[in-house]
Amino acid sequence: MTEQANEVDFPAPEQMRLSRWFPAPPALLWRFWTDPDQIVRWFGPAGADQRKVEADLRVGGAWGVDFQAYGGLRRVRGEYLELDEPHRLVSTWAWLDDYGVKGVESQYELALTGEGDGVRLILTHTLPTAELASQHGQGWAGSMQSLADYVAEQNAA
Repeated sequence: MTEQANEVDFPAPEQMRLSRWFPAPPALLWRFWTDPDQIVRWFGPAGADQRKVEADLRVGGAWGVDFQAYGGLRRVRGEYLELDEPHRLVSTWAWLDDYGVKGVESQYELALTGEGDGVRLILTHTLPTAELASQHGQGWAGSMQSLADYVAEQNAA
């Protein structure tokens, strides 16, 4: 099976679901998603830079990513709600404003399933409005392309 493009749909107006196949085993993609030393290499859209990542990988543990993109500093924070390595992760998600104040909190679920000689990633993000779901769909699509580029780079090494 060869790498595929993002498949994005909206099962409910406030819910975005992204599916993509990666040429990597589930355990490797889990590490790329949860290890700060790996996240810092791909998180964010194309052109994201100067990433800073923190992650306390346990239920109740906090995580955060800061990066430069879209002409400014972007900061997102969350808390791990469920962890089933290397298959499923559920977390909260909230952007911080310029003063470090959390915005609207939402929740996402990451599911990793072995498929052929790779892994199917399904990311479902539930947000308060359809507009936010659409915006996050675009943002996640960019991050998944960055992750795909990173996986390809690691496979070539």
